[in-house]
Amino acid sequence: MGPITGLSTIATTLLWTSVVLGVVVAGLLLAVVLPTLTRTREERRRQHLSIPAYYRLTPAH
Repeated sequence: MGPITGLSTIATTLLWTSVVLGVVVAGLLLAVVLPTLTRTREERRRQHLSIPAYYRLTPAH
């Protein structure tokens, strides 16, 4: 019975590790992908132009 108990412990540990890592990866994907998908074309264009234009800053003359 020793080897069966050891294998079940390893299997349970691997299962929970996979679940936790899956949740972490899904959370990171949502944190990175969702903001990118919700940006409009105008926002992307403004950000591409320059940082002051994106943040609506006026240059100091």
